[in-house]
Amino acid sequence: MSRRKHQIESLFRHGRQLHSADRLAEAEAAYRQILLANPRHADSMHMLGVLALQSGRPDIALEMIGQAIAVRPSEAIYHVNRAAALLATGSPEQAEEACRRALALKRNCAEACQVLGHALADLRRPEEAVAAYRDAMRWNPDLRDLHNDLGLALRHAGHAEEAAEALQQAVARAPRDTQAMANLAGVFKELRRLDEAEALYRTALAMRPDDPVQHYNLSLLLLLEGRSGEGWNEYRWRFRAGAAVIPQCGQPLWQGEPLNGRT
Repeated sequence: MSRRKHQIESLFRHGRQLHSADRLAEAEAAYRQILLANPRHADSMHMLGVLALQSGRPDIALEMIGQAIAVRPSEAIYHVNRAAALLATGSPEQAEEACRRALALKRNCAEACQVLGHALADLRRPEEAVAAYRDAMRWNPDLRDLHNDLGLALRHAGHAEEAAEALQQAVARAPRDTQAMANLAGVFKELRRLDEAEALYRTALAMRPDDPVQHYNLSLLLLLEGRSGEGWNEYRWRFRAGAAVIPQCGQPLWQGEPLNGRT
């Protein structure tokens, strides 16, 4: 390896370390420095695309990852992250194609299977999404959010008991993931395991007391059980949760204070 190439690869590793540490601006600067020295460094193009996707800029991600693919079309992970960017732009059909291209290049690519599951879920093909997530599980069961993904797909496919099992594993693996708790609580509610669902909502609220969605979900459970007083109190969070909209009105909003004869 030439000295110049060694320096570039050393800088790329440093950029990846910065990226992993969420020092995104510094990581971007490192990747761009590499491209100044070598404009065809595909890994840096790809990582700039990944960074853009993480930063909520999927259009830029598609551009950068597309450039990386043009230089090195046989790299499966490039197609996987292109698929993720396509999903972020609302193009699940194209995302499915990109994932299948990745799997043609690398049959046991767990990341491709997981993103394929996302695409199939968005396309309302839950049974196929379940199969894709199970493939991902076979190749790498430690992928982030994979058990949660599988649980949601199983729920949408109508397999509530299996969904509960997968989501219980998700919570066991990430015991501070309040979203996974809410997903499991929702399945428990469908299965009429209401005490367990309530315990999960309350655990999540102990971690995030101001989470309006968790309060709203808890309110529905309490009202379902006929616990009206506490249920209606929690139901006030529906506006902040986005489950209801306060209609436009020229009068001041009542905040619960005494009316004192007013209407």
